[in-house]
This record gives sequence, C-alpha cells and structure tokens, in this order.
Amino acid sequence: MKNQILFNLKYMIKDLIVILIILLILSYNAIGQPAPMQSEYKEVNIVSAIHNNPKIMFESFSDSGISWKAKPVEKKHVSVPGADWIRIHFEDYNLGQESFIRIYGSDGAKQELNTVSMQNWDYLSARFNGGIVAIYLYKSPDDDGIYFRVKNVSVGKNNEEKKLDISEINISDKEATCGIKDDRIRLENQDLRIARVMGVGCTAWLIADGSLLTAGHCVGPKMTYVEFNVPLSNEDGATNAPFPIHAYPIDLQSIKFTPPTQDLTDNTDNYGKEWAVFRVHPNSNHGLLPHQAYNNFFRISNTRLGESLRITGFGIDNSPPGKKSPNFRNSFSQTQQTHFGNYLEEIIVDSNQAYLSYRVDTMKGNSGSPIIESEDPTVSIGIHTDAGCQDSDNSGNKGTSFNNEELVKFINSNYINSEIFIDQVHPIVRTRQDGNESDGTLLKPYISISEALNKDYTDKILNIIAGSYNEQNLLIDQPTKINALFGSVIIGR
Repeated sequence: MKNQILFNLKYMIKDLIVILIILLILSYNAIGQPAPMQSEYKEVNIVSAIHNNPKIMFESFSDSGISWKAKPVEKKHVSVPGADWIRIHFEDYNLGQESFIRIYGSDGAKQELNTVSMQNWDYLSARFNGGIVAIYLYKSPDDDGIYFRVKNVSVGKNNEEKKLDISEINISDKEATCGIKDDRIRLENQDLRIARVMGVGCTAWLIADGSLLTAGHCVGPKMTYVEFNVPLSNEDGATNAPFPIHAYPIDLQSIKFTPPTQDLTDNTDNYGKEWAVFRVHPNSNHGLLPHQAYNNFFRISNTRLGESLRITGFGIDNSPPGKKSPNFRNSFSQTQQTHFGNYLEEIIVDSNQAYLSYRVDTMKGNSGSPIIESEDPTVSIGIHTDAGCQDSDNSGNKGTSFNNEELVKFINSNYINSEIFIDQVHPIVRTRQDGNESDGTLLKPYISISEALNKDYTDKILNIIAGSYNEQNLLIDQPTKINALFGSVIIGR
C-alpha cells in the first residue's frame, strides 16, 4: 500500500510537469519529423505470493549465470497472443535490498530489475518481442515480504496512421527526401553512438560527457527510454526491440529543452530554435551508461569542415513499399539508415536561433539525428529537426546548429563548474588560427594537457579524450583528478 501511494503521487506530479510540454508540441508534427509508435494497454492481473521464508526455493531451477545469493522463489507467465511486443507494468512490488526480478522473452532476451532500477524504469520493463514473457522473482535470504503485482501490460500494434493508397507513396516521400526517391541505406554495422527514442519515434545521440541530444519537439510524456543496436523491423514495419542490454531509461529530471513555438504559420520561425539535452540511467543488466558500454561518442563543433554532410537516424521507410503494412512500411522502417548530401547554408538569426540547411534525405523518425561531417565522421555540427526539401536544388532539410548559444549553454551546464575537457584531435585544432579559441568545454576543448594546466584548474576534473599526448615535464601542483574518457590515455611518449 505504501508503494501504491508513492506511485499515485509520482504520477500526479508527472502529469503536472508534462501538461505544458503537451500544449507546446502537440501541433508540431506537420513540420517536425517524429514517428510515434503505436501501443495499447491490456489487463492481465498477475500477483505473486508474499515471500518471507528464505528456504522456499525452486530446487529444480538451474541457471549457471546466477552468482548472487538471491534464488528464484516464484515464476509467472504473461501471454498476449498476436502482440508485436510487450512491456510489463508493475503496479506494486517489494524487492528489499538484494532481491530482484528477472524477465525472459521468447527470443532469449533478459532483463533484471531491482529496487533502484525498477524506479529508474518508472515501474515498467523494457520491450520484449512477441507476446509471451516469463517473470522470475529472486529472493535474498536477508529480505522479507518480497512480492510483485502486475495489473496491465503495454503491447505493440500495427501503426494506425492514415492509410495510404499506393499512388501516394511518392508524395509522402517528398516530405523530407531531396530527390525523386529515398536514397538512404541501412547500416548493417550500426553506429552505436546513435539511439532510437522510444514512444515518440525520434533519434538521439551521444556526446563526450555521456549526455544525449535530440530535437526539442521530441520531448513529451512518451519520451521515456532509448534503444541502441536495433534489429530489423517486421515486414509490416512494426519495430522489433533489441535485447534489454541495449535499452536505457531516460532520467526525466535531466531533460533540458527548447520546444518549437506554437505559431506554425511560418515554419522558418522555428528553424534553429529547438533542441533537447538529456541523460539516461544505467542499464539494469550490466550497470553501465551507453557511452561506457559502447566506448564512443560524437565531438560537437560549430565550425563546418567540408561541403557535404551525413544524417543517420531511425526514420520510417516505405520505399520499396511494404506489402503487409497499411502505410506500406517495410522492414527497414525505423531502423538505422544513413544518407549524405550537399551542405547548402547556415543562417544565424540571433544568439539563440541558428540553423543549417542541407540536401540530405530524411524521413519521419529522423528528428534529433546528428548532422555529421562527411570529412570527419567523429564530428556533429548540429541536430536535425525539420523537413524542408522540395524539388528545387536550393531547398533543404533543416537542423539546429551549435551556434545556438542557448543550446551550448545548457550542454555546458552539466559540468562547467567542475570539469575541463582535453581533446587533441577535436576540429578546433584546425580553426584556432581563425580566432576560435579553446575554453575547456565540449564545444571548444583544450588540445593539450599543458594548455589546461596553464588555466585555473582548481577543484576541476581533467577529462582527457583517449589518445597519446606527447607531453613531458607537466607540473601538477595541487590535488587533481584525471579522468580518461573512451579508452587509454598515454602521456609523455
């Protein structure tokens, strides 16, 4: 009952927080590029026993992966025939200090949830493909009163947007593709810096401090977790989930964003204004954050290096038309695809509105994608936000650039008072002769350790991006924490 009261209070507060977000972005889908995923609730009413006796165990159960003293005490099945995927909603539970729940999917997927990760996941599981899961309750001898209760599950269903006639496909494509056809290609070896934002159907990507960036209009009550390393969709375009080791719940309190304006009479008024920055909680299975698990990230820069750009993200796909979907979506839909094309221009309206224009194919679901430098794919120069390509070669899709000072300020606000970044191969190395000076931030890191030590580094953490720094006779004359990011840092040879 205590947990139930906390749940009710939590959701009352959450509803008040998101109501303004809903009002601001509800009407933006016409020019933004999210692709919301469809689901519905099913009532299941599954209740475990309350376990107090540590000696009640499944004697016949064996799992070589178990290394904890907690042992399985109960098993429940959930089945929803015909569901594309399923998520468990835990209405109430008590897992004590060391007990946990382990959920198994029919394809071998597995997720563990303890007291902390259950709260991080907002009392839901990750997605499991198909309509059948098994829930095991593991009890520690030191915990009493262990139980769980499931009242509802979410299940995936086919996308129910307006059904298209086959003759409408080319019209639909022209919302965001920049030529006669969609030239995006699927990446077999996925870029693990880039994630699919679940619920809203957007894209997000990692930067060096572990934050993720996406479009402002993606923020809303359904933006709750991200998936990396996603598999092919079904033939009807319904998405499949990766194993839960690639799923991360969003830290809702970390979200900072500027949404699009409500006045949609002139689309250009929104270009370059909107963005979102957020963090995620550790994965409930392995306990790592995504930048730790995948050991990779995008450098961010406000300086363009070449004349071509790349967009990689999770847009819908109906080219070629899928045969089993009412909207002709195919198995590549909302999987990771990429395309490169020409940079057109950057427009800086004021300090808080700056946008890029480019002839690069995108579709709904690409909102939030990184705008990647083709000459240096470690670098992103902005966040893709809007469709804009038409038949004219001068028209282009749009995205917020890192010349938006408000965006950069909020990225810096995660660490500015305590951390300094050092990266000897950041693009700023090539532009410093033009007066683009380093300041130790992610956008403008120092390019050497000695440069950072010549500044005020009192009570600062020196975050050094992986590499070999051929620097000798470095003098550190005060207690300093040095943090190697994304691999080994070699100093002095």
